[in-house]
Amino acid sequence: MNTHDKGFIFISTLLMVSVISLLVLTSMHHVLIYFKAINAVEKQHQELYQLERQALKIAKMKSGSIDPHCMLMNGSANKVIRLLQENKGCSLAVGKNQYQYFVEDLKDDPCFIHEINRTMFSTHHRRVTIIQRDNATALLQIKYVSVIPNQICLGSMRTVPLGLSSWRYVIY
Repeated sequence: MNTHDKGFIFISTLLMVSVISLLVLTSMHHVLIYFKAINAVEKQHQELYQLERQALKIAKMKSGSIDPHCMLMNGSANKVIRLLQENKGCSLAVGKNQYQYFVEDLKDDPCFIHEINRTMFSTHHRRVTIIQRDNATALLQIKYVSVIPNQICLGSMRTVPLGLSSWRYVIY
C-alpha cells in the first residue's frame, strides 16, 4: 500500500465519520423538536382541563350566587366570545390563573326532559364561556343542563342527560 492509498482511505474514513455524525445530530434535533411539540400539546391539554374545571364550577353555581353583571340573557355565543376578547367579562382568580367569563341563561325548556326515579322533570339550560387571561389564546364554551319542576310541553318531548351537554373549545 503506498502513501497515496493511505491518504485516500483516511479521507474516506473521515468523510464517512462526518456524514454519520451529521445524521446523528439531525436525529437528535428531530427528537428535540418532537419533545417540544409533545410538551406544547400537553400544556394545551392542561389549559383545557383547567378551563373545563372552572367552567363546570361556575355552571353548577346557584343563580343567586352569580354576580348579575356576569349573567346574560339568551345572547349570541359569538357575541359573548367577542365581549370576552375585549376584556369585558367577569373576573375569577384561582391560584396564579386569572379567568374571565360570562354565564348565559338559556332559560327553561319544558320539552327537554330528564327522568329521575320515574318522575319527569323539565330542564334549565346555561351556557358558560370562559377564557384564561394570562394566556388568552383559547376559550371554552359549555352548555350545562339542570333539572327544574316539570312544566307543560306544547311540542314533542325529548330526553336529555343532566350536566355537561355540549362544549366548544376555540383556539385562536
